[in-house]
Amino acid sequence: VYHSVLDPRTGLPATGASSATVLHEGDALTAAAAATALMIAGPDDLSPLAGRMGIRYALLIGADGRLYMTPEMHRILDLLDTNLEQVISPVATAEPASSS
Repeated sequence: VYHSVLDPRTGLPATGASSATVLHEGDALTAAAAATALMIAGPDDLSPLAGRMGIRYALLIGADGRLYMTPEMHRILDLLDTNLEQVISPVATAEPASSS
C-alpha cells in the first residue's frame, strides 16, 4: 500500500509517519504544507520542524503506532483510546540570530 506523500530525498512514499494532523490558526494552506513536511520528517523532527514553521498544534501517528504530538495538541485532544502510547514533544522555538 502506497500513499501520495512522497519524500523528495528518495522519490518514494514517506516512511516517517503513518499520518499527520496540523491545526493552524492562520490558513489551511500553511496547515497542509506543515502536515506534509512533518509526515516526511517523522517523529524525531516533530519538535524542531514545528517550531521553525510556527506550528503549535501537531499530531503524528508514527510508523510504530505511537502518537507524537505537541503539548498544545495534547491539551485540546480528547482521546477515546487511552491505551495508545503517547509521546509529547515540546516545540522548539527558533532562537534569534546574534548580532555580533
